[in-house]
Amino acid sequence: MFLSTLTMSFADSTFNFWCASNGISAPSAQVITTPLSVAGRGVFAMKPILHGETVVSIPAHLALTPLSGASNFSLSAKKLGKSRRKLRPWYRRFTAFTEQEGDPDDLWLAELTAYSLEALKEGHPWAKWISEWERDDPVQRLLESNPVWPYIDKVLATADELQELVPEFCHKKIQLGLHLRLERLNRHMEFIDPDDVFAFAKIHTILSSRVVDLGNDVTGIIPFHDMINHSLDDPNLELAFDFDGEVFKMQSTRDIREGEEIFISYTTVDEVLDEDKAIWALIQWGIPLHSKVWENDAYKEL
Repeated sequence: MFLSTLTMSFADSTFNFWCASNGISAPSAQVITTPLSVAGRGVFAMKPILHGETVVSIPAHLALTPLSGASNFSLSAKKLGKSRRKLRPWYRRFTAFTEQEGDPDDLWLAELTAYSLEALKEGHPWAKWISEWERDDPVQRLLESNPVWPYIDKVLATADELQELVPEFCHKKIQLGLHLRLERLNRHMEFIDPDDVFAFAKIHTILSSRVVDLGNDVTGIIPFHDMINHSLDDPNLELAFDFDGEVFKMQSTRDIREGEEIFISYTTVDEVLDEDKAIWALIQWGIPLHSKVWENDAYKEL
């Protein structure tokens, strides 16, 4: 792909400028909105990149995590701490009663949503980055427009749309996945008690497709990294942390051509996907994975 076919929008230019102004170094890659991207917007190589080259360096303090959110919004953190202490015992009893394997500390997504909305409200330096977050798929449209337990016909219609994307998925399992996703959203809204449930649902759903496991039981979202799309077959970038420099570094796993889109993998290389995980990937990330990806002999025996 030639660079002449890639043109940055004004929003792309301002976001790339924001990244550079905040210490993100990406001399050979830029965020570009284009139909040539698998998601309509992605990160592209602006010049040839060699295998093993550091493509992006991101200061660690820019990542939005529950800890960094709390340090930037202390009043909100204090309120969330009180709510967490009240809710945790109830949630542990709930998951035990329903025999779920839910994480009793999964409230990090609710907290990240609250801090994101606070950043937008206060005009925090994160606000420019957060304002660039977008997601457009059936799950986003369902949860954003019907955050408080929508009518069953809307859930069924969304399940129909998702099954059109991946016809081999079980319709009943898609419905179950949507109900679990709605349950999580509503439980988190009870925890946060947001002023605007629609704004909360929008950011909550977008965040679920952008967060990354940072290790040590910390989940967060990293600017610029979150703009890179997923590829299960051919990711060409991987994330590492430089403890000495306290920066996230993204290095190429192979040579990348000028004008080529840059990808990461949202799953581990050796992870085996079955239909259930593939359905959850579609609901959480909006990524349709067809049976050639997730079918395997072990799953077929079930």
